[in-house]
Amino acid sequence: LAQVSRCFPSCTVVSPCLCGRVRKRPHSMADAALVQEDCQQSVKDFASEHPYLRLERRGSWCLPPEAGNANSDDEDDDLSASQPTDQEAADPEAHAGSASMGAAAAVAGSTDSASASLGPGTALASRETQWHVKVFADDYFDKRHCTESGELKARRPTPHIKASKLLAGLKKVEGSWVFEQPINGWPGITNLVLRSLTHCKKTFGFSQVTHIWRAQDGNELPKASEIPHGTRANFHAPVWTAVGWAPHSFGFVWWFSDRHGAPRVHFGEHMLKQLEADPCDIAFAHATELHTFAHRYPVEKETMQDRQTWHTGVLIEWSHGRFTTLIELAWRNGCGGYGGKSNWCEDKLSKETAIAAAMGPAFVKPWNEHRTEIRMIDMPSKNKAEFEAYLNKYSNKVGLPLCEQRFVDPEVYASGRVRLRRCTSVDLAGFLLNYASRVLVYDKFLANCQTFAADLFGFLSGTPGIKPYGEISQLRYKQHSRAFMYTADYSKYVATNDST
Repeated sequence: LAQVSRCFPSCTVVSPCLCGRVRKRPHSMADAALVQEDCQQSVKDFASEHPYLRLERRGSWCLPPEAGNANSDDEDDDLSASQPTDQEAADPEAHAGSASMGAAAAVAGSTDSASASLGPGTALASRETQWHVKVFADDYFDKRHCTESGELKARRPTPHIKASKLLAGLKKVEGSWVFEQPINGWPGITNLVLRSLTHCKKTFGFSQVTHIWRAQDGNELPKASEIPHGTRANFHAPVWTAVGWAPHSFGFVWWFSDRHGAPRVHFGEHMLKQLEADPCDIAFAHATELHTFAHRYPVEKETMQDRQTWHTGVLIEWSHGRFTTLIELAWRNGCGGYGGKSNWCEDKLSKETAIAAAMGPAFVKPWNEHRTEIRMIDMPSKNKAEFEAYLNKYSNKVGLPLCEQRFVDPEVYASGRVRLRRCTSVDLAGFLLNYASRVLVYDKFLANCQTFAADLFGFLSGTPGIKPYGEISQLRYKQHSRAFMYTADYSKYVATNDST
């Protein structure tokens, strides 16, 4: 918005939305046309890089993936997830030895058991490192999935690739066939080891999976002409990808801040050392107050499910009084895979947001609605009152067009004092890393943003009997304060699985 104001100083428009609407009348219609053209070009540029993302959904723009289906309607109905779910059974050989672990086991079974392994389970991690890629014949063309030149569109939720390009990208490394480059334009999916090529044929309603090639057989790769349309390539990613975005920094927690100069994103265990290097008045500041908030997402016609879908999070106030920190639990890679767009940043509608520019390529991969990540975002709001003003600014209460709204009926529903004797930025990040290592599975009833907000508020404030915001999440909720306390044994996990 600041860029628009500098470019068009004679225009009183201060909040153009992506659909080109203008909230205030400009001094000249020429200025209005320029603003609309600028916004539309931004949408066009973003869509060219993310052809499968739906920017407009149910009358609203750039809703977070957690608010509903953010993928294009052009997706085929037969597409499976790019990473297998707990019940995946399409390729029995690929999943041999991977026992199923449901949400209840991942959350309740490993959260509060002091004797349980503090690292992710081997069965769960083995699924985490698998990737499925659709392989098409070289002459395949479908305008839904191909550009005018015949190339496959980039960044499909389930990545796809043509047979000749797949074979050309594979290199033999220590006896394994490795695809080193990003798959289908996803920078975060690299260095994959090919395990098998399978083809599923349906006859009279029954599915029969045949193996075109398996790594364990030791045969040479098939030719491109021998790979039928609809083949699936089954890959394994490096084992460390099961526990983090980088091999030197485990843990699915990231912290974005533009309050320290240039925008930055710290993540994983390594961020603890980075936070210690902050100026003393920031590094030694302690959390003083916390507030939990809730809101619904703006849609044109609310369904019963929409009215029951509340997103919640926690806002932390610091003793330095310069800014606050917002914390939320959401789908893994739901921000990085969605162009770095966040409701908590003013530049959400920009082609490249500050978060996207600060994130590394490891974050840019298809989001996984069955796995969790914890996001921390420094807000310019200095206290509860200023944060509530931000919520209202983009809410349904101030007459904004629907395409500009971000929150419906927002409220701060609980506040308290941080009662831990010590809670600096390093301490808080450590607590969240501990929690993220245990609550791996996202479940709309058992482990979601509401249960996390209740867990964090109860832990930091010492409030007994705290409950999630929504009545549905309250039914089976159990507080998991101990999940914040103990570190994960990542070294043991990596040592155990190093051979794979």
